[in-house]
Amino acid sequence: MKKGFTLVELLLVILIFGILASISFSAIKSGGKSLALSRSAHALASEIRKAQEMAMAMRKINGKFPRAYGFYINKGAGKIYLFADTSPPFDRYTGGDKMIEDFCKIEKDICSRKVQIASLSPGPNTLDIVFKPPYPSTIIEQNSSNSEAQIILQNDAGTKIIKIYKSGLISVE
Repeated sequence: MKKGFTLVELLLVILIFGILASISFSAIKSGGKSLALSRSAHALASEIRKAQEMAMAMRKINGKFPRAYGFYINKGAGKIYLFADTSPPFDRYTGGDKMIEDFCKIEKDICSRKVQIASLSPGPNTLDIVFKPPYPSTIIEQNSSNSEAQIILQNDAGTKIIKIYKSGLISVE
């Protein structure tokens, strides 16, 4: 009797390898979506912290100290800006304020809709978060009594919530 593999055994081994390969490829694909969501959430939280740090450092813009630094999101128009509050009305973003960074140029997943801003609170489509120097004090929406703001990001892989508290804490859940 000769030692060796039968055709059935060989086909069975190839089938098992094929099943394992397809399982690992699907896991890699869903892992990429989860990574995109997590990366976008942490990048957005980091950009909000950047506005807070600029207020603490009292950075000059065009040779003058602005009244505040802030972060503006307009979900409907797809605009996300880091800005210096230089023109009235103060404590919110207006077209006359100095835009420092356009977040859509930094993190393309959110603006290309791979990761969507599902909701903003307290506002339905816009959110202003302003940090007034020198401490900095945090203002969430103008004339708002809310103690926190939430930015909810989502894609097929899940949901991430960015919370900004009036105390200055910024967290990603």
